[in-house]
Amino acid sequence: MPAISPKTTAKILFFATLLAPALIVQLVRTGLGSAPVATAAAATQPAPAIPQLTTAAPPTLTDTQRLALAWVLAQPNTSPIRSPMDFPDPVPVVIADPAPAPTVPANATVPAEPLITPTFQITGMIGSAPNVGIERALASINHRIYRVGDEVSKGWIVHEIDSRNRTVTLHGPDGRVVSVTPPKPELERP
Repeated sequence: MPAISPKTTAKILFFATLLAPALIVQLVRTGLGSAPVATAAAATQPAPAIPQLTTAAPPTLTDTQRLALAWVLAQPNTSPIRSPMDFPDPVPVVIADPAPAPTVPANATVPAEPLITPTFQITGMIGSAPNVGIERALASINHRIYRVGDEVSKGWIVHEIDSRNRTVTLHGPDGRVVSVTPPKPELERP
């Protein structure tokens, strides 16, 4: 008789561990009488009758219950709170003509003021549903919540919140456009 190599022995043990639970379950089912043979014999017995359900008439309401129901139905739905999980209503897109650039006379002297851009720090953002638009997205700038069209600082308006690319675009009072992204974490946690 040839000797079995350790590799072959390992393969046999692997398949035996896969088949052993199924074999044990079949032996127990046969011993307890719930094997497929026993179920075939049970299938020849007639099925038990299914009781027929009858529908009862709806209960009648008392006068107090009718008054309460009428009061609830008469209340207007004026709740300003909407779930953030609801899909927002689509906002119509308005494309305005760009305003003409202001003209400065050639002999006018413009005082040289340094253009100071305020510091904007993105601390979080929530996007809107896809294909709805970015009008309902929210951004936390300097720890305050803003949406598109809100004024963040004097003359600085939120123009676009792009949560997919993690950018917020702001338009300044003098026509400057600033795109802000949240800071990346310095250390990654393991």
